[in-house]
Amino acid sequence: MKRGSEASERAANVITCGPERRDRASDLRRFALAQFGVGVTMRESIGAVPIHGWRLARVSLLRPKDEGQRWVSLSLVTMGLWIAMIVVLAVIPSWWLYFADGTLKWTDNFTLRLGIRTIVLPRQVIRDAIVVGWYGIALVAAGLLIGIYNRRNPKVPPPDEAKREATGGYR
Repeated sequence: MKRGSEASERAANVITCGPERRDRASDLRRFALAQFGVGVTMRESIGAVPIHGWRLARVSLLRPKDEGQRWVSLSLVTMGLWIAMIVVLAVIPSWWLYFADGTLKWTDNFTLRLGIRTIVLPRQVIRDAIVVGWYGIALVAAGLLIGIYNRRNPKVPPPDEAKREATGGYR
């Protein structure tokens, strides 16, 4: 078996990130995603979808088939969480501050009558307190969601196995 035919055989199975071009002498399709030794590759499967000359793989976010799909699904989930974090912690509070100043015109003072005493506050204080409350709610919700995610698959020993003694750290 020739060395060149082995590489083309391997390249026929690998999903590429470009349109099909077999006429180029220096075809880069033979270089798969991290195919150095036992690296991670994404092999074409029955789920490959041809779109305008590109062959894209279907990747399940819930049940990845191999390490390559797991890596891709975790990367996509991480990017989604990052975008959600930017929206929740930056875009929404910024929008609220602009909305309160521009549309609601919260630039004057707010008078709060408490019977005997009257408190006069700038409305910017109320506007900023709403943003601080938003941050508190968002961070508590993130902490609760992380706790729920970490408890989704508890490791419970079999009923006939004795509880192990704690090791390491402070006891």
